[in-house]
Amino acid sequence: MQNRNSKIQITTEFINAEKARQYLMLNVENNRNPRMGSLVKQYAADMIADNWKLTGESIKFNTNGKMFDGQNRLLAVIEADKIRPGIAIEFTVVRGVEPSAMFVIDSGGMRRPADALKIAGVSKYETQKAALAKRILIFEGGSKSVLKPAGKSAFDPGQTVTKTRIVEYVIRFESHLEQCSALGISFYDTSLVKKLMTPTDWAFCYWLFEKTDPDGAKYFLGRLATLEDVPNPSPIRQLFNKLQQPLKPVEKLENMVAGFDAYCRGKHRYNITPGNIDFNLFTTSTTKK
Repeated sequence: MQNRNSKIQITTEFINAEKARQYLMLNVENNRNPRMGSLVKQYAADMIADNWKLTGESIKFNTNGKMFDGQNRLLAVIEADKIRPGIAIEFTVVRGVEPSAMFVIDSGGMRRPADALKIAGVSKYETQKAALAKRILIFEGGSKSVLKPAGKSAFDPGQTVTKTRIVEYVIRFESHLEQCSALGISFYDTSLVKKLMTPTDWAFCYWLFEKTDPDGAKYFLGRLATLEDVPNPSPIRQLFNKLQQPLKPVEKLENMVAGFDAYCRGKHRYNITPGNIDFNLFTTSTTKK
C-alpha cells in the first residue's frame, strides 16, 4: 500500500532468521546499541510461545534504504530460530521514511534522548549532555526544581521537556555542554560525599555559575567537592554542611546560589530568607573579592 501524498510504502512480511540477518546488514550507522539482555530475550520468548502479535509496530527503512527501527525485533527472530528452527514472524514493514524521522521514533525499546543524540552523531558524553540539557530547559522554563532531592534517585522534573527539544538544544550548544558535563563528572568523582550531588547536578551548577565567573565557578565547586584549603568560617564549608541535610530541590538550588553569591562577594557566611534569592544575578558579571 502507498500513501498518495508520500513515498511511504507499507506492507506485511513473514521474516525468518535469514531475512532478519539481511535486514540487519542494512542497519543505519550510529543506531542505538541493541538490548540483548532484556528486550531481545523477551521478544524471542513471545515468538517461541506463539504469543507475538502483529500490532502495526513496524520495521522501518528510510528513503536511502537503511533500516533504522526494528533491530531488537529482528535480533529476537534470530534468537527464536535457535529454539524453533525455521520460525518466521509476521511484521509490518514501512519503507520510504524521511531520515530525520529517526530522531523521534519510539519503539518497544523506547529511544531515549541519548540514543537520538548518538544517531545524530554526538559520540561523547551523550547521556550526560542529554540530562544536562533537560535540566537547563526546565530551569529556563521557569522551574527551579532541577537538582536531585535528598533520598531520591531522580530530580523533581517540574515540567515536561520533549526529546526533540533536548536533541536540538544539545546539537546547538554541544561544545559548551561537553565542557560542563566533563567538569560535572570530575566534581562528582572527587566529592567527599557521593550522595551530595549527582554528576548532572554538578554540571548544571557549573553551567549556571560560570555565567558570572568561569574560573570562580570551577574553584568554588571544586572546593565544595573536596573542602581542600577551605577556611572556617566560609560559605563553601557552610554550604557543604547544609547540603547534607534533607532539602527539597528548590531549597538545594537556593543554597547553592546563595553560597556562590556569598563567595563572589567575599563574605564569610550566607543567609537565606524568603524571596531574597535572585536567580537572575548570574546574567551580569560579578568578580570575587
